[in-house]
Amino acid sequence: MQAYTGILWCVAWIVGLLTTQVSWLTAVCAIAFVITGITLRKLRPAKFQIEPWLIAALITGVAVGWYHFRTPQPQASDISRYVSAIDRQVVQVTGQVESLPRTTKSGKTQLWLDVQDLDAGSLNARLTPSPHQARGRLYVTIGDRRPSFPPGTQVKLKGKLYAPKPAQNPGGFDFRKYLAIEGCFAGLKADDFEVVVAAKQTWGLWQLQQRITQSMLVGLPDDQGLLLAAMVLGNKAVDIPSEMQDAFTKVGMSHALAASGFQVSLIIAVVLGLTDRFSKKIQVTAGSIAILLFIGLAGLQPAILRAGVMGFAVLLALALDQKVKPVASLLFASVVLLVYNPLWIWNLGFQLSALATLGLLVSSSRLQQSLDWIPTPIALPLATSIAAYLWTIPLQMYSFGLMSPYSIPINVVTTVLISVISLGGMMSALCAAVMPNVGSFVAGLLHFPIVALLWIVNTVGKFPGNQWAIGTISLGALIILYLLLGVSVWRSQLKSAFKSDQLAISIAAFGIIFLPAWQIGQHPQITALATTVQPVLVIQSKGKVILVNTGDRASVENTLMSFLQKQGINKIDRLVSLHPENSDAVQALRDRMPIGFSIDLKSIGDQTLSLGDVQLKGNSATQSLQLQLPGKPAWLLCQKLSQPLRDAIAQRSDSVVLWWNGSYVALPSVGLGGAIAYGKQMNPELEGQIRKARTPVFEISQDGAVQWRGDRGFSTTSSKEDTEFVRL
Repeated sequence: MQAYTGILWCVAWIVGLLTTQVSWLTAVCAIAFVITGITLRKLRPAKFQIEPWLIAALITGVAVGWYHFRTPQPQASDISRYVSAIDRQVVQVTGQVESLPRTTKSGKTQLWLDVQDLDAGSLNARLTPSPHQARGRLYVTIGDRRPSFPPGTQVKLKGKLYAPKPAQNPGGFDFRKYLAIEGCFAGLKADDFEVVVAAKQTWGLWQLQQRITQSMLVGLPDDQGLLLAAMVLGNKAVDIPSEMQDAFTKVGMSHALAASGFQVSLIIAVVLGLTDRFSKKIQVTAGSIAILLFIGLAGLQPAILRAGVMGFAVLLALALDQKVKPVASLLFASVVLLVYNPLWIWNLGFQLSALATLGLLVSSSRLQQSLDWIPTPIALPLATSIAAYLWTIPLQMYSFGLMSPYSIPINVVTTVLISVISLGGMMSALCAAVMPNVGSFVAGLLHFPIVALLWIVNTVGKFPGNQWAIGTISLGALIILYLLLGVSVWRSQLKSAFKSDQLAISIAAFGIIFLPAWQIGQHPQITALATTVQPVLVIQSKGKVILVNTGDRASVENTLMSFLQKQGINKIDRLVSLHPENSDAVQALRDRMPIGFSIDLKSIGDQTLSLGDVQLKGNSATQSLQLQLPGKPAWLLCQKLSQPLRDAIAQRSDSVVLWWNGSYVALPSVGLGGAIAYGKQMNPELEGQIRKARTPVFEISQDGAVQWRGDRGFSTTSSKEDTEFVRL
């Protein structure tokens, strides 16, 4: 089999998995493989055969089938089947702890539980099948009490079951999908727990992880020790503070906290260096043991496994005395893992790791050659950082809509520090596994490099514009950008045409990124976000942004900031508070972006405020705010639909869009342009009345965020779904 045939089939498998989110795209890609094969066969009959391309088309379909076959589904006895019938009553769940407890961003403790029993109290006799037959995997969060039990502990947890929600806001986190990929379909908010059977004192890699982490914490202050442990074992194996993760993410250095290919490369280099005098058999054996130990310590994470498989490919090439083909090795490693677990194709860590590695393999050497006027000690890390950044930035824009302008400089500056800390951390870990005191001593020697790294990260994190929101790009734009990157690498071999081609490619890339955002910005957009404490409305028109309410601090950090970033918003022009202002939330927002002018409803009174083409008119009598866009229906923003406001609506001759808490007051027969209830539950009688008038009516609690655009009307983030549950 020719080399290109194997590469073609690997690409076909990956392409097939990438089409699983769009059903018709699989057929398009399969047909594209067939057409390409026929075309190449006609152009170069002596070199190309059509059969491999036909097999590639078949592989795309097989990949899709394998993906759906491996997608977890709740069994008949899964605990998620009881959620609706129990209706959030307090229950007792017994099960075995699967993972070490971790601290969430909100300060709660999270763990995975293998369910063994469900006790629903008085509802037990009324549920079919019996709750005691409940099984499955459960996502557990524990409030005030901080458990410390290890995996294998049998516990009883008291709390409320809930069904995980899909994304409630545009571009928001899809909690339901995340749990489903993990084979989990329900969650438990636990208020209390008790240990039933302590974990058996059997040896496990998690114990070695804790031994190493504790040894580092003895030799270093807590923040430094946790950072060192994360750089060696990965942030999945170490419970590092969310503030530290945010600091590294803000400056584009989150990869430093994730064990991956960099650590594997260091391990191979060190092991081969130490065993250089021995036979190849001993070198390969020692290297394999070291990689297996590292994978075991860091955990079976997709990015680590990908790096490990590539490491084994290097050792295999050494054993066979052959030259390694890096790109082919990366492709092979990725496909092996995606055959084992096809769902990893949507794991962001796996995607970023593979793309960064691909960038290093195909672009870093060319970039280094173009930087030959810079001293090598600077040119090498600079080329490496640029290559990795170029190949991951489209995916980052698609996923987060953010760019970090300081990412490349800070990665160049910290390359030596990260290498020293990682290598020293591995030496500390090896010593800690045998003699914890020695491991602590070695960790202590890294105090000053770690202090320097933390200082650089925290200092750059305070620079203005350390994160620039450009807005998320579409899936089509993402595909085109990577095609342009691929063309750029291929065309760069033709030096005479490279410069002009590269300029055209760069112009096309900028157009793909910024033109759609510019086009969307030409239409006004109003978004009612799904928040739990206080309603939030975002108005965008002609480059101006008005924010109505902020919600609480959690809403700002978890919902509002994510939405603003993915919309490409870097400044709030005006903040209007209809409810009493949450100073803590406003400060959290000010810490992240400038706010031009803020005012509350009481201060507005009956005056009219203008911002661009948006007019805000207060009404002290009805305690409401009218929002008017040129040529569009007015919006009435209020808390309660009071009688004075009802009378005001009745006197209008035009249609309006109502945004209120969902409480009931009889409405007149007027043409509402829409009704959005942000309360926990809309009054059913009022909902029926509005629907009878054929008015679009939305409930934030059920439909998620509601978005209106001047060119397409209303749309919602999620919709009501009918699911089969246990009978009551």
